[in-house]
Amino acid sequence: MNPIKMKTVGQIISENFLAADVLYNHGIDLFSDETKTLAEACKKQSLNVRSIEKEIREMEGHRTHHYDRWELDYLIDYILNNHHYFVWVNLPVIKEYALKVSRARGLEYPETIQVNRLFKELASDMESHLNNQEHHIFPYIKRLVYAKRDGRKMDTENLKMAVKTMKAEYRCFTAKINLMVSLLKDTDIANRPDTTASVLLYKLRLFKHDFYQHVHLEKNILFPKALQLEKEIRE
Repeated sequence: MNPIKMKTVGQIISENFLAADVLYNHGIDLFSDETKTLAEACKKQSLNVRSIEKEIREMEGHRTHHYDRWELDYLIDYILNNHHYFVWVNLPVIKEYALKVSRARGLEYPETIQVNRLFKELASDMESHLNNQEHHIFPYIKRLVYAKRDGRKMDTENLKMAVKTMKAEYRCFTAKINLMVSLLKDTDIANRPDTTASVLLYKLRLFKHDFYQHVHLEKNILFPKALQLEKEIRE
């Protein structure tokens, strides 16, 4: 068995997503560093790899789900009922908060105007992204699953290109979410308790945390397995 330090960041998160909090808190980028081993990622950030390994091992006893062992149709339903639902509910709420803050404090804090613009762009793009997954990508993967179970052939599409497009969208979404959080946390209004701006920052941080797990499930577990399944059925 490979020691933790020789596993990639993506493998570590796939085995236990709670480890993502450990890595994130130490400044390891869960996206750009996902193909690096833990040792490489720690070296990049000048971190003590043994200390990080110890923290990750401590998370093993708190594992909640073995996502990588789930059937793909079950995993899709989980993503839809948890993460897609979370996004659909929170997009209009955060959009309203961002608008209120920009209108109330935009002249004094122009960063809030930029956050409002960025979130409107993000919401529009994410709605298209989710609709594409819910009405095309996910039903197609489920058809692959059912064909495999029934031992029958089916006409396949080009899931690889669709996944490539979605990965580019993930990078864009991540950049915008990180930028909005960074812009707000650096303003003193967002750090005051009981202000609309502080609530907006809190909601953006929750949105970011959910988004990271959401993307991990799709990018590192669902899509690689679906691509392999598509290949098996095509052959």
